[in-house]
Amino acid sequence: MRMSSSQRNLAILLGVVVGLLFWLVALPALVMWWDSRAKEGFAVSPEQVRRIADAIAQYEKANGERPMQLTELVEAGLLDPGALLDERRDEPKDGADVLYFPAVRRDDLGDLVLLCTLLVRSEGDSFHVITNDGRYTEMPARDLAVALNRTYTYIGNEIIKARSASAPAATDRTEKE
Repeated sequence: MRMSSSQRNLAILLGVVVGLLFWLVALPALVMWWDSRAKEGFAVSPEQVRRIADAIAQYEKANGERPMQLTELVEAGLLDPGALLDERRDEPKDGADVLYFPAVRRDDLGDLVLLCTLLVRSEGDSFHVITNDGRYTEMPARDLAVALNRTYTYIGNEIIKARSASAPAATDRTEKE
């Protein structure tokens, strides 16, 4: 059985309306869930973020490059293991309570995010950020999202440039045949 064009348009419109209704219901619930995580979440302090940034700088000075993982700072004796976690945690966990971009190199743009907190301690707080030029700043979520997007885009473009520069030149398939 074949649908007429008006039936097809009605089905599409119905799909769009159902999709919009879903997001109208789901989006506020998602925002409330995210806000509750931020209220209860663990977040490192501004002092800890600055200590981590100082340790990265010390590591880079001693080794000529930044660490690939923050745990290398602990292994090098530049930080104690708890420095990467919220000091209010009762028990340790794997990883860190910060986001670190080891792909950002010293000679990259200064305003790229090098290090930032993953969560805020309480509603309305800003995220703690270290930019590639070593500046500490506090950013609300909206500004951090823009800065992170810029950082990810920059890193992605640099990877694409590096791959295309090292790739062999394309040849015409007809030459091989």
